[in-house]
Amino acid sequence: MSLFDCARRGHLPNTDSYYIYARGRELTGHESYRGIVQRLYRMGAVRNLLAYVVRERDSFEFNPGLHTQPLHRIDWTGDRGELVAVYAYAMLHTEQYSRVEVLTKAEVEKHKAQGGPHGPKSPWILWPEQCWLKTAVRRLEPALPTTGNPGMDPSETEPETPPAYHVPTQDAFPQSEESP
Repeated sequence: MSLFDCARRGHLPNTDSYYIYARGRELTGHESYRGIVQRLYRMGAVRNLLAYVVRERDSFEFNPGLHTQPLHRIDWTGDRGELVAVYAYAMLHTEQYSRVEVLTKAEVEKHKAQGGPHGPKSPWILWPEQCWLKTAVRRLEPALPTTGNPGMDPSETEPETPPAYHVPTQDAFPQSEESP
C-alpha cells in the first residue's frame, strides 16, 4: 500500500521525499517534510512555503488578527537553546499570506506520542527539527488551496529544489508601529 501512496503523492519511493521501510513483516512508508513541500509547490498551491522552529533564546511574536506573519528574530551565531515551538505559513499566488499555524512544544509532543514508542532509530530521535517542521506543515496543509491560479503553469513557479529552510532577511519582518 505504501508504494501506491507514494505514487499517488507524485514521489519516487525511497528518496528524500518519500521513505519506504520495513516495520515487522510489512513495508510501510511516509512522506517526508521535504516531500510535502515539493508536492505543494508541484500542485501550484503556494508561491512560497515557510516553516521554522522556535528555540528558547529566539525572539518570537505572533498575534492573530494583528500580524499576518510571525515576527521571529534569530541569533544565528549563538546557542539558540531547546525547541519550544514551530510555525508554518505560505505566500499564496494571490500575494496574500495563508493562515499561520503555530504549535507549542506540548502540541508537538502530542503528535509525537501518537506514533507510539520511539526507539533510537526513530526520526523523532535522529531528526527532531525535521519532525517538528513536518508537524507544522501537515497542520497547515488543509488550509491551503489545492491548486494554483487558473491557467498558470505550476512548473513556472516551482523551484528546481524547494528550499528546506528559508532564511529571511531583516526586511522580511514587518515592522508594526509598536516595534522599536
